[in-house]
Amino acid sequence: MSDQARYRLSARSAGTAFFGLSVAQLGLMSVGIVVAVKLLARGPLGVAHLAAAATVLATTAVAAFASWRGRPVYEAVPTAARFSWRALTGGNRWLCRLPLVGPEAPASAVTLPPCLEGLEILAVDRPTWAGGQRTLAPLGLVRDRRTGTVTATLNVKGSEFQLVDEADQHGRIFAWGRVLAQFARESSPVARICWHEWSCPAPLSEHLAWLASNVDPDALAAAHYRSLLAEQAVSVARHELRVTITVDPRRIGRNHGRSARTKRDTLQVALAMARSLGDRCRDAGLVVADPLSPADVCDAVRVGGDPAVVRSRSESRSLDVLAGLVPLAGAIPLAMETAWEHVRIDGAFHRSFWVSRWPTLEVGPRWLEPLLLDTAGTRTVTMIMEPVSPRVSRRQINHEAVRVHGDIHNRARHDFRIPVGLQRAQADLDRREAELNSGFAEYRYLALIDVAARTLDELDELSNAYVDVAAACGMEIRSLDGRHDGAWACSLPIGRAPDRDLIGGIVG
Repeated sequence: MSDQARYRLSARSAGTAFFGLSVAQLGLMSVGIVVAVKLLARGPLGVAHLAAAATVLATTAVAAFASWRGRPVYEAVPTAARFSWRALTGGNRWLCRLPLVGPEAPASAVTLPPCLEGLEILAVDRPTWAGGQRTLAPLGLVRDRRTGTVTATLNVKGSEFQLVDEADQHGRIFAWGRVLAQFARESSPVARICWHEWSCPAPLSEHLAWLASNVDPDALAAAHYRSLLAEQAVSVARHELRVTITVDPRRIGRNHGRSARTKRDTLQVALAMARSLGDRCRDAGLVVADPLSPADVCDAVRVGGDPAVVRSRSESRSLDVLAGLVPLAGAIPLAMETAWEHVRIDGAFHRSFWVSRWPTLEVGPRWLEPLLLDTAGTRTVTMIMEPVSPRVSRRQINHEAVRVHGDIHNRARHDFRIPVGLQRAQADLDRREAELNSGFAEYRYLALIDVAARTLDELDELSNAYVDVAAACGMEIRSLDGRHDGAWACSLPIGRAPDRDLIGGIVG
């Protein structure tokens, strides 16, 4: 099998405006210079005026060019200010109000953590295409009351991707690209598509039980495999892959009139998009199960907060759960405490990372394998993708081309060296334009990695391990200090969106 690299990910846009400086840096320095000049112009020039002007210039220069824990200071200051205010006002600690259920506590009275505020789980009649003839459980949709968006979730498996030859792997990636292209059309109501790959260590006995129920125990290959498991120190893990599709009612109203913005219309469009996504995924060679029920959504949120629950959850469902009468209180955690470097959710500590730098070289179809197949601990890999319409893509390409060509021209005119990154940016723009003209779609994307552990020492150990694993994939990941609670919510299959300042890359 050839490991020839054939894929390139566009670098995150730095938003440079002049000689590699960003708009924020230019703005800060401009404000500093203006304030310093005004201080010097006030009355006779003296030592006090000079000291004040120098202090202003030094402060703005530090804010514009210094970095703190891998982030520019002007980006870190707002996060630190919000975190400090929440700490002073007690907003970093949350306890669930009791009693959770009962006639005196209706569903509308259930309190949610700040990072989950506004969410509600809706039970809708399960259509035939979604397994309505196979199960009594309704279909579960997650609605965000703040924005009106509705999210549907599908369980997906990638079949035998690692076992097929490289040509077939490229074909499946191409098919997935066609799936994404469908939802980036001009009239698409889709706000984002996400996939969440959750994994945690599992006992070997669980794998042996699966082997006994799915493979002929008398088969020679099965006997050799059991012998290999007995002789080698093999670690196994549970893996769950979920794909979510989120519909924005504002996009529906834009294309179908104001009446289409009603809640009922949004639910119908969300079901239609979920069906379309499932059909296209099956055409691309993926194994797609029926959309999740309300109980499944609650289960995913509960296990995502405290992975220890997975050991005690029962595979059997009571009649009220099958009928969709599961309270939202069954999904939310009982307590959350947010620290600068982690968030504690019930009995588990979480730390979230975001991929700040993607591979700079071309990669092959299996480049994420070290991360996705790692069994060191409990973690969730989340890819959040927002479709960009072809019209907006062309406008962005033209805008970035003007900026890049202007930077190159200014450097050449002043006999400055043109860095390799700037030359590569120009080549990336040409490649993006060619792919767009070939029918591919562009997406803004963000990758998150949520690591969970029972103790802080174990969390630190696992965090260091996943930093190394990400580096082996050619990626650099950074801890989302001060925002771990919000990042954890984005790692759940509920359609929650991250901060806008994180979404920046473009993928074709």
